[in-house]
Amino acid sequence: MQRILFLALVLALAVVMTMPVFADDTQPPVISQVNVTPALAAAGSVIHIRVAVTDNIGVTAVSADSYPLVNTSQSYWEGDILAAAGYETHSVNIVANDAANNTATNTSGVYKTAEVVGISNERINSTPAFIAASSRFIFKVWGTVTDTAADSFMVSDSGNLSTKVMAPGHCLNIGDYVTAWGILDPSSTPAVLNSAQFYAINPTHSIYLNYINVGKDLQTSLTGSLSTPAPAEGLDVTLISSDPTRLRLSDTANSLGRGSITFTIPSYMTALPTFYLQGLDSSGTVYVFVNAPGAYKKLTVNLRPSGFIIYNTADFTTTRLSSDSPIKIASCMLIPGTLKYDASQPLRAGIGTISVPVTSSDISIGKITTSPVTIAAVAQFADTAFHPLADGSTQITAGVPSGFNTPSDHRQITATVKTLTVSCSDVAVGKDLQVGVNATLSDTPNPPVNVTITTASDTIATVSKDPNTDGSSSITYTGVISTNIGPFYVQGKSIGTTNLTISVAGCDPVTKTITVNPSGFMISNPSVDGSGAFSTKVSLPDTTVTITSAMLNATTFAYVAPQ
Repeated sequence: MQRILFLALVLALAVVMTMPVFADDTQPPVISQVNVTPALAAAGSVIHIRVAVTDNIGVTAVSADSYPLVNTSQSYWEGDILAAAGYETHSVNIVANDAANNTATNTSGVYKTAEVVGISNERINSTPAFIAASSRFIFKVWGTVTDTAADSFMVSDSGNLSTKVMAPGHCLNIGDYVTAWGILDPSSTPAVLNSAQFYAINPTHSIYLNYINVGKDLQTSLTGSLSTPAPAEGLDVTLISSDPTRLRLSDTANSLGRGSITFTIPSYMTALPTFYLQGLDSSGTVYVFVNAPGAYKKLTVNLRPSGFIIYNTADFTTTRLSSDSPIKIASCMLIPGTLKYDASQPLRAGIGTISVPVTSSDISIGKITTSPVTIAAVAQFADTAFHPLADGSTQITAGVPSGFNTPSDHRQITATVKTLTVSCSDVAVGKDLQVGVNATLSDTPNPPVNVTITTASDTIATVSKDPNTDGSSSITYTGVISTNIGPFYVQGKSIGTTNLTISVAGCDPVTKTITVNPSGFMISNPSVDGSGAFSTKVSLPDTTVTITSAMLNATTFAYVAPQ
């Protein structure tokens, strides 16, 4: 009895433990802190978000302006967004979800998008008006690096004053020429640019990169090389997009792009690691500034329109009996102006899943097995198929999702469906003789088909697969996978006519006439004049005489053909 009670208790606890502990939870997460840095930024610049979120059953996801954040430690979630366009204050929309799908939102975090203004080092250090303007503008300076520290460098434009640029991990050397922009702190002497971005120009070393094109909401990979190997400690390389609102950079295919990335070339190597360019616009040019100690490159990236095509498939013909014809849909870059297919490229990271409708213009002729197809971020292809139903033609079209262009080619193909037919000739055979016969299918069957061949009267003629086997009234070829059937053998049994019928499932049977004629034997060799007559001498060797069975004319009994 005690054992039974114990087992019942264990089962009850098991049931309780398997029940979701959050089934009745309605308490949303608590967003207690939102940090947005920097508070002032140029459009397209990287804004770092740090959020503190707690929940009684556990936080499952946090996003900032739809950009997913990453759980970095306990209750903190972090990530980057891109500063919005428009010279105004922007609220960051934080959304947190828990395991019970409860949602909390917070818009307390703000930043301001500011216009970028170029200025000399002398004016930025000596003009009082810039003290008031520092809260409304991002300032840009140019010049030569005159001093460096781990988190900053000094820029001089050959005047009497310099500007301090705060850029941790900058990898610049004294003598490098740079363009830098950031938030001005005019209270310092010299003036300081905080939260700065920059690109450097130094012609003493070369970075080899070819110009490249990328489609809107697509991405492409790129690598390059140095003219000389990296030093023993390796070489840190920073890439900066001149317009992150139109082109982002990523060091992995699956990561949402940013305005800049940094990677290290291993010691004594020249190859740059593969990086990824993500297009956000369909036209124009964006530059990528590649900076490293002693090296600089300005990479031109052309932005292109994009769309979806039917990939590597032309118009095709199939049959009602055929299996489904595969159709592959691909994302691609298009040629500006003509919108013709240029090159296939995968969807960019962070775009989510795109649905592409695929249609048949006449669904009575054939239908699309899966529509819409879906292509996830970083993927390039999706598969569907055409299922034939009836004879005729129909147009297959790849649709145009919102935000993409309509390709002017490779978007539509024609599928023609026709009945599988059998071809065969009438058969003439001599009595007690046999003749090989071939039949053909109009198309290669897919899937394989069974073919049955019968004679209406097996007393007049029979059929056989093997010339050495006495035939019967019917034979069947199973799993036929080619257009050829046979050869099979028609054997004459008695003089007369009968029908030969070839049947394939789903096709109209074909009926031909078998005529059984008289037969006999003839001298087929030697034959000089066609009569079989020949001359010889006693002194000559024996002459070989060949006797051949043959079909004869039903009326004159003249020779017709050897069988």
